[in-house]
Amino acid sequence: MTDVFNSTSFGFKQIPITAGILGLIGGAEFTEDCSFDSILIERSNTKEISVIPAAAAFENPTKVISNASDYFKTFGVKVNPIMILNRNDALNPSVIAQINDSNFIYIPGGSPLHLKSVLKDSPAFEAIIDKWHNGASLVGSSAGAMVLGDPMIDPRGGAYTVGLKLLSNLTVIPHFNGGHPERISRSLKFAPKNTVIVGLDEKTAVIRNSDSTWETMGKGNSYFYLNSQQKDISVLN
Repeated sequence: MTDVFNSTSFGFKQIPITAGILGLIGGAEFTEDCSFDSILIERSNTKEISVIPAAAAFENPTKVISNASDYFKTFGVKVNPIMILNRNDALNPSVIAQINDSNFIYIPGGSPLHLKSVLKDSPAFEAIIDKWHNGASLVGSSAGAMVLGDPMIDPRGGAYTVGLKLLSNLTVIPHFNGGHPERISRSLKFAPKNTVIVGLDEKTAVIRNSDSTWETMGKGNSYFYLNSQQKDISVLN
């Protein structure tokens, strides 16, 4: 794994200069109006996307893959299912090999707590990190975006818990336009010092390009907070 990093003040910016594109999406993935997907595909120069439905393990992960396949087919892109649903899957060498062969990894929504428990300190997540650090695109939507930050929001009440720490000092709150106002207000009020809070409406993305610049795209709005002050996207640069 590469250890060449940008030198910046916040932990979430300690990202290798070789890292690929990163997309954080506020939810409602694989649906109309997610206009940023065509841009992500073009910039990644890919014809195949690996989808990991772990967050939907107790819902309908097969349906997630079917929805993703139908959706990305409209862009001329094939979906490669990586069926990580439980802890044993995240330890499976054949699954790790699938990740190692991927150049665009997409982690959609579902249960963030289950997703975290499956991936935390696992060979699968180490492989995901390594691929992204070395140029692969990585996209997380809803739960998939939440777990990549640290600290992450506990969906049971809006308090903070430990995330997977791909991005430290960065918290993602998805479904910002449809969430519980009291819970969101509580999360903002008790945000840890020097942690950037990113609130994302559904069908809205914050994207880190391979040149280290950040931008927001999509149908809705994005919101940025630091130490109780509302900021703009420049807080990520």
